[in-house]
Amino acid sequence: MTIWKAIRSSFVDIFEPKILIFVILTPIFSLLVWGLVFFFFAWQWAMGLSDWLIHSTAFQWIVQTMGMEVAGYLPQVLAVLAIVLLFLPLTYFSTVILISIFGMPIIVRVLKNKYYGELQLVGASGLGSIGNTIVHSLLFLLLFFVTLPLWLLPGMQIFVPILLTAAYNRRIFSYDSLGDFLSHKEIKNFQKKYRSDLLLLGIFIATLAYLPLASFIMPIMGAIAYTHYCLGQLVIKPTDGLNQ
Repeated sequence: MTIWKAIRSSFVDIFEPKILIFVILTPIFSLLVWGLVFFFFAWQWAMGLSDWLIHSTAFQWIVQTMGMEVAGYLPQVLAVLAIVLLFLPLTYFSTVILISIFGMPIIVRVLKNKYYGELQLVGASGLGSIGNTIVHSLLFLLLFFVTLPLWLLPGMQIFVPILLTAAYNRRIFSYDSLGDFLSHKEIKNFQKKYRSDLLLLGIFIATLAYLPLASFIMPIMGAIAYTHYCLGQLVIKPTDGLNQ
């Protein structure tokens, strides 16, 4: 199973009735929640960030270099841009959590029954996947806010969220895909063995999420693509070297 075949398959299986309901409900819920949060707090956030930029050493240097007439508007523009760009990653982030907890068990079951019936369940509970989701979600949020100053640099508003989201996708969806078939140790070894492919798949999914309207369906497509890739690898090389 290649990552490109997994991506192609996700475009087909997203229309499975049991999966399609998550395509509709999860992004709507995330949009409503974050829409309300931003409606009440976005202006205060923008003003606070703008005030911080005005008093920053970097802005003072820009004023001296370019002149106040040219640079005076930059804090407001950069602050508003940062807040607007903040909405999409946070919506994507919350959608991934909802899919990980509620959608992945159904996605894995549907795809296993349809394509990978020969794989044997190990009877694992969902607690490992939930714990993995919580840990890496908290880590994602920490890294997300720590790297926010980088968003003020040209191009980093897109590059940083894509890289963070790709790493997040890799950790969450690959673990959820394999939780019913491998032990915790085997999953970690699988993630190390296929690190490059899993990260590349995450980058592809995260990049597509920036296309108009695509962010609504990319989390679920990412979940499907990761499930196809991971289960496909197990069919070809079942637990080969993963116990070491």
